[in-house]
Amino acid sequence: MVWGLVARSRGPAWATGVSSVLFGLWHVLPSLGLGRNNQIVGSVYGTAAGLALTASAVLATVLAGVVLALLRRRSGSLLAPIGLHWATNALGYLAGAAIWAVSG
Repeated sequence: MVWGLVARSRGPAWATGVSSVLFGLWHVLPSLGLGRNNQIVGSVYGTAAGLALTASAVLATVLAGVVLALLRRRSGSLLAPIGLHWATNALGYLAGAAIWAVSG
């Protein structure tokens, strides 16, 4: 929705930039406790490295937002990026469940 609104007034490049940055910022809150709640992430960053971890998560989701925005532009629909986002989230949950099942 944001991409379409910005693209109409400022063009696709602006729309991709704005929507990607907003997508990254939307993921700040979920990344705040990631080092404490995820042992693997905590071992890589350390539990005290909250700012670096959050910045990394935001940067990664901004880049993912670029991919989703390009997919939105190419497909002309929200369904393709929604499907990709759902699939990547689902794969993350499946991987976590598989690791938990093997280690438990």
